[in-house]
Amino acid sequence: MKYKLQYSAYAHALGVIFSMGLMIADFMRGYYLENTELSQIFIHISLLITIIMLPFIILGTYGFIYLGKQLQKRFLYTISIVVLVFSIGVISFSIILRFLLIFLNYSSPLLEFISSVFFSVIGGILNIGFGIALYKAKDSTLFKWTGALNVLTGLLLATILLYLVGALLSIPLGFMEAWLLYNEGVEMERKGKREEKSRKEEKKIVGRKKPVVSLYETKPAKKKRGRKKKAGAKRGRTSS
Repeated sequence: MKYKLQYSAYAHALGVIFSMGLMIADFMRGYYLENTELSQIFIHISLLITIIMLPFIILGTYGFIYLGKQLQKRFLYTISIVVLVFSIGVISFSIILRFLLIFLNYSSPLLEFISSVFFSVIGGILNIGFGIALYKAKDSTLFKWTGALNVLTGLLLATILLYLVGALLSIPLGFMEAWLLYNEGVEMERKGKREEKSRKEEKKIVGRKKPVVSLYETKPAKKKRGRKKKAGAKRGRTSS
């Protein structure tokens, strides 16, 4: 049974929604930084969202790995694997930082700043590569637009100064990627049904065909009784 890309499409869309929730929680945490109780509440919320978001990000990104394999596009397949590994690393690091802050009350602004810059630059470069892979993967308007927006978002994230613009642009881009996965999933299902239907029709045609008689098969020879009788009669006449 083939994997349905629609599952990855739904997961990808939910991952984008959780990312939006994480952005809001982090913003509220910074906004209420002086209020310790509210700040702690939003830290707990952001930790919970990050943990829940991880499997959806994994399943959503896997959709592009599967898509690259089905379309036989090695670059899309490879870059999607790299993006998946990078995403797992970033989210895991984020979870560890929040755990340290909540349970050990450990916070390092310098570490958070350096890691944010590093992840922004590397993530931006990967976005550019991923966008190029999508752009070249298929001659489709949706593929072209999604690829181009990925390249633009990657450039904005890599510059760091325009990180906020890139982060905001990644939200509609994420929904576009989910729509792309959904469309490809539907198209693959239709193609599979057409192929299955054609195979069944071929089997029916083969079943209706008459068996072919070989040229080397010979019919059994009939006994020539009539000739033997005539030969016997002739012998009788000659003897008389």
